[in-house]
Parts: sequence; structure tokens; C-alpha cells
Amino acid sequence: MDQLQENKRIVQDAEDAWNEGDLDRAFGYFDRQYVENTPFPGLPPSKDGLRSLLTSFRDAFPDGHVTINLIVAEGDLVTYHSTARGTHSGNFMGVEPTGNNITVDAIHIHRVRNGRIVEHWGQSDSLGLMRQLGALPSGGVRP
Repeated sequence: MDQLQENKRIVQDAEDAWNEGDLDRAFGYFDRQYVENTPFPGLPPSKDGLRSLLTSFRDAFPDGHVTINLIVAEGDLVTYHSTARGTHSGNFMGVEPTGNNITVDAIHIHRVRNGRIVEHWGQSDSLGLMRQLGALPSGGVRP
């Protein structure tokens, strides 16, 4: 298997683990420093890192999953189009559970080095997500 195919397999396996709710296996595909030291705005200081963000997302959307529509690799970058779906049954970003079915379209990019994902970023419809949760762009919640 050439390196581009291997990089695609790593990202697909990480997403498969996520979809199965096996976060430990999913995080096994990420570089440890990236998982533990990636800060995210809006999380309390005691909850830094990719693990905390994705764990809080999984807690809020326990039946959530990602569908990969197209996945390509070029060099150390793996890009895919995806749709994340799940039922909002936990607190997320300060929004109490709504029971709504949520769908978010996104384009994700992973950088893979030495068999591990060392970066991950994406363009997602975060405003669309917040609208579905009933939240205002300012962070407030609609009554």
C-alpha cells in the first residue's frame, strides 16, 4: 500500500472508531501531543485539548456519527467531505439538550506524519449547528 493510501486508511480508521464510540481507539490514531495540548476557545482551562472537545461532543451527541462522502490524499494531507449527524441529548457549548436531530456538513483536513494524525482542521457550518441547537451567534440561547 502506498503512503497516500495508508494516510487515507489511518483517517478512515480513526473516523470508524469515532462512529463506533470507541474514543480510545480513535485517539490512538492521533499524535499524543496534539490530543493533549491543542487548546480550544470556550472550554474551561481544566478541559484543554482535542480529547476534551471531542469527548464533550460525544457526550452531547451519543448517537452521533460521521459519513465520509469523498476522501483524497495528497502528500501528508488527507481531505474529506463529511456530514456529522446525531441527536442532541446532552449539554453542548452551554446549550441544554434539545432532543433535536442535528446535521452538520463539513470539509475536514488531516495532516498525517509517521502514521499519526498531527493536525486536524475543517470548514464546518458552525452557524448552522448553532441555529439547529437554538443558540444565537453571540452565544445566547433562544427561549
